[in-house]
Amino acid sequence: MVDSDDVLLLAPIRDEPFVGDPAHPPVDSAPTDSVYDLTVCLLDRPIERDLLDLVSSDVVPLLGQIAGAPVAAFESTDVPNTFPALPVREDEPVVAWLVRLDDTAAHADYRRRLEASERWQHDVWPRLGPRMRAEPLRLRLSPTGRSRLR
Repeated sequence: MVDSDDVLLLAPIRDEPFVGDPAHPPVDSAPTDSVYDLTVCLLDRPIERDLLDLVSSDVVPLLGQIAGAPVAAFESTDVPNTFPALPVREDEPVVAWLVRLDDTAAHADYRRRLEASERWQHDVWPRLGPRMRAEPLRLRLSPTGRSRLR
C-alpha cells in the first residue's frame, strides 16, 4: 500500500464480486494491466435503505452494463477499527463502487461511455447527486504486483 492516510471502513452492500486469488503472488511479481475505477460518494446525511436499494438495483447493474465488467458496491460501516495504527475516518457516511477494467484503454472507454449514458445522466445520477455533500471522489487504481486482485 503506497498511501494509507485517507481510510474509510467499508462493507459490501451486496455480494462482493472481487474475491481475489487465495494467495498473494510471489515477491517481485509484475503488476497486471488491470485498472480499478473507484467512485466514493460523500453523503450529506446518514445512509438510508432507499439509497442502498438505488445503488444495488440501478447503479451497479447500469455500471456493469456500461463497463462490461463486474461492479462492487460498498457502504461505510461503524465497526471498531481493529488496526489502530491505521487511522480511519469515522462518522462519514459514504457509498462507493468499484469497477474492474482490463487496462487503461478500457478504463478511458468506460469513462467516456458513462459520461455519454443518457440513463446515467438523466435518471440515475440525478437521484444520487442531491444526497452528496461534495463532488464524488473518482480514483483510478492499479493493483500492485502482489495484489490478490489481478
